[in-house]
Amino acid sequence: MSRGAIFVVCGFILSGCASVQLANQPPITMGDAVCEREATQIYFADQDDTLSIMAAQVVSRLSNKLARCTSRKVILVAVSGNDGAAATAIVATNRTKVVRDILISQGLNPSRIIATTDGSLVNAIPRGPIGGVVVMTRQ
Repeated sequence: MSRGAIFVVCGFILSGCASVQLANQPPITMGDAVCEREATQIYFADQDDTLSIMAAQVVSRLSNKLARCTSRKVILVAVSGNDGAAATAIVATNRTKVVRDILISQGLNPSRIIATTDGSLVNAIPRGPIGGVVVMTRQ
C-alpha cells in the first residue's frame, strides 16, 4: 500500500490515526508498524511507572518487531494522557526506563535507544486518553 493510500485510509477510519511531524521527517502515524514510521504507545496507569502484565507483553512483542529493523534508532517519548494531571518528571523518566529495560532484556542493542521526557517531540505527539511511552523509530 502506498503512503498516500495509508493517509487516505487513516483519514476515513478516524480511529486514532494521528500524525506527528518531526523536523525534516515525514509524518509519523500512530499504529503497529513501528519499523515503517508508525508510533506505538505503551500505556501506564495515571501517575504510575509500573507496567501491567498486559502492557509488558505488548513491549515484548514490540521488541520482536524492532529486531527486524536494526538500522533504525528507537525513540522512547514519555507522554501524559488526558486521564489526569501530567506525569511528574520522575514518573516520566521511570516510564521510559521501564520500557527501555524490557527492550534491552529482549535483546535490543542499548545504543539504538534514545529516550526523552520533554521538548518539542513530546509536545508534538497528540495526547491520548492515557499517558505512557510512545515508541517510534527513525534513521
